[in-house]
Amino acid sequence: MDWEAEGLLDGIEGDAARAARRALLDELHDEGVALEELRRAVDEDRLALLPVERLLASEPRFSAREVSEQSGMDLDYFVTSRRALVFPVPDPDAKAFT
Repeated sequence: MDWEAEGLLDGIEGDAARAARRALLDELHDEGVALEELRRAVDEDRLALLPVERLLASEPRFSAREVSEQSGMDLDYFVTSRRALVFPVPDPDAKAFT
């Protein structure tokens, strides 16, 4: 994608800053973010936050069991910790975590 022609590099000075903007735009576009959403994020000066927004707004993909396996944390400890913090404790195999 030609980000320059799309106007998404306007106002960005310096080669390093422009390269970083291009890399972020490429990454987001490759992940399926539509051009209009990228334009809106640039216009609202929140492009750098877009990866975090997408992560926080994403659908649950992991179960408690998967989180504990991937983190190396014992499942019982994970569940007990959530209970101690008065967080919801879904079924260990329910997709409830992002």
